[in-house]
Amino acid sequence: MIPGTGGTAVISPRKDGEEWAYKRGNIWVVGDNFARYWLKNNQIIHGLTKSLAAHESIHAWFGIGVEFEEDWLAEAITQYLEVIVTSLIYDEHDLPEKYFKWYQERVMNTLEKEDKAIADFIITENTYIYWYLKGSWSFWDFEHKFGRAKVFDFLSSIFKKFKNKSINYETFKKEAKLYFNEDLESFFDHWFLNNGFKPKFLAF
Repeated sequence: MIPGTGGTAVISPRKDGEEWAYKRGNIWVVGDNFARYWLKNNQIIHGLTKSLAAHESIHAWFGIGVEFEEDWLAEAITQYLEVIVTSLIYDEHDLPEKYFKWYQERVMNTLEKEDKAIADFIITENTYIYWYLKGSWSFWDFEHKFGRAKVFDFLSSIFKKFKNKSINYETFKKEAKLYFNEDLESFFDHWFLNNGFKPKFLAF
């Protein structure tokens, strides 16, 4: 529990107990400063602080249950699901629109200063805007072509097929092609391997 707030910090196993160059035994916790920031500013979007717990819990499926060779892919999926799951749990159905609008603004402002591809970052760098916000936007864009239910079904199929196994980006794209019966390599490469911010299916 986070004292005085009613919020919860969720802990998850992590190899060697390392997270951004500091150790906390063999576990890691949502960053204290990050949590405090949202707890202070939760009046901006009601329910935002609750997503901290959701994000780390979702990693039990994507990141731990299914291990990704590319950390950025695991974080992009988890951040996308965090938004949707939080909105459903707390019955705040307008939350995704608010989240992704805010994400878009953050990404665009960052790209004016540094425009790099998601895959060009390593975990020790400032990955938040790219791995999490821009990465999750790829699936927000994706669902506007195929629908949220189909995207969820696809991710569920990934978990069932690769539970307790490792998956890489190339395999993920192949699985998407099989599931949707469409070559989606250029779509995902556009989001993860290229710089810029240009949704394919969702105009803004």
